[in-house]
Amino acid sequence: MTSHLANAPMTRRRAISVGSAAGAALLAAAGFRESTRAGTDATPEAGTSTTGGTPGATPAAGTPAADDATSILVRVEIGGGFVTPAANLVNAPIYQLTNDGREITQGPQILIYPPPALPNFQVATLTDSGTQTILDAAAAAGLVGQDQQYRNDQVADQPTTRITVVADGVTAVTEAYGLDMLEPGTTGELADARDRIQAFLAALQNPPSMRSPAEVAVPESAYIEEQLQVVMVPAEAILPPPEPDAVQGSEPQQPYEWPLETPITDLGMPLVEANGGENYDGLFPGARVATLSGADREAVRAQAETANQESTWLDNDQEWVLLFRPVLPGELINLARPDLSAGSEG
Repeated sequence: MTSHLANAPMTRRRAISVGSAAGAALLAAAGFRESTRAGTDATPEAGTSTTGGTPGATPAAGTPAADDATSILVRVEIGGGFVTPAANLVNAPIYQLTNDGREITQGPQILIYPPPALPNFQVATLTDSGTQTILDAAAAAGLVGQDQQYRNDQVADQPTTRITVVADGVTAVTEAYGLDMLEPGTTGELADARDRIQAFLAALQNPPSMRSPAEVAVPESAYIEEQLQVVMVPAEAILPPPEPDAVQGSEPQQPYEWPLETPITDLGMPLVEANGGENYDGLFPGARVATLSGADREAVRAQAETANQESTWLDNDQEWVLLFRPVLPGELINLARPDLSAGSEG
């Protein structure tokens, strides 16, 4: 059996499609985790239903992760390309700014395999001036007002960088594929787009280059989500069979005991029924997805903090692999994706 997790360490190394200098520096400096989410190249609408957990603890799909006043202003995602299906399930933006000034990025991640089960998100709060500085930088990079697509058709299996900017009520989505692979000396529209996007990503990576310390109202700290998306896959559908005596003296990981009263088989909804889950038809049979909040989230997260992406959970004599994805402010569930309804004119 082929493991859908086996190539996870290589996914984020390839998950940069614009700028081997600025973009790669952004990822390397932040240590973004080894994962990408299905649908980044074509974000579908949010789902319509979900159940599970303690009754009333799991919100209905299609509802925002935060209050209705929270909306996304700037969002940078990198996805697609040569990545594993499991990695696609938990992809998250590498940068997000919401209208309440919260700036969320993926922080340093320990470079071990298997990677930790939970990502390391960081959050700072900007002043109104700081928020405007980011929007001004996006405008200077030509990323506002209208959708744009740039594609280098001379390369294959490259990820796509998607930058969403909501300004003056207009949503503009810029997608760039393979621009870092342009031939040396290339000029024209694609090279210009590469340079503009590189400059914008570099500015996000190095905040002092674009804003003053006074534009940060609350310094960066760990971001702890209110809602946690969990994709639950039967272990035999995602892990390779054990290799006896592959490493002398090594001890197999002991499974975690599932902490909730609701069994996994009754939690959430089948993955293939989630909006975007149709991309997994035939993959991961028996997989489910749920969004946890309240006491359910706390109980599962307490175990996940010491787990890795190949840890298993034992529930009613069946072992499961859990893939975690915090739901960020302004996202819809389930699967987590942005809610851009506030800027739907573009």
